[in-house]
Amino acid sequence: MDEGLFIKDEFVPATLWKRLMAFFIDQVLIGIMLIPISNILGNIFGIKNVPIDVDQELPSEVVLFLTFLILAYLFLTYILSAVGNLIHGGSPGKLAMGIRTVVLPNGEKLGPLRTLVREILTRTLSNIFFIGYFPILIRKDGRALHDLLSETQVITKESSP
Repeated sequence: MDEGLFIKDEFVPATLWKRLMAFFIDQVLIGIMLIPISNILGNIFGIKNVPIDVDQELPSEVVLFLTFLILAYLFLTYILSAVGNLIHGGSPGKLAMGIRTVVLPNGEKLGPLRTLVREILTRTLSNIFFIGYFPILIRKDGRALHDLLSETQVITKESSP
């Protein structure tokens, strides 16, 4: 390994701002992908001509549409990140920001099982409580709860082996 790529035998952690920008880029991509999905779901549930009265409950067609749209968002979020991590070491947003996710301590790309654990089990825990992201602010290595539980780290590409 090239010693110049590491700081004290550690990877160079991605900055919080790069991680946030990567998240923003991924959300924009997901939003673009949701446009045709929402049109298809709208046609399936026939919500174009559903009257909505602010004093009454939402019609069941609208509730079903929103439920499936949220499920599509979650599915796209996990797929974008998981497939990106498996194939390229990061989501499109991470790659655009010059950062990637690696397995500690050797810096390899994530395998299928670790990706499953990181993206579905531990990230869900982090997303539900949001407290899982606070360690990024206080840890020197910038690892979130899902990084700690899955033994991964988001690093700058320059520090990868």
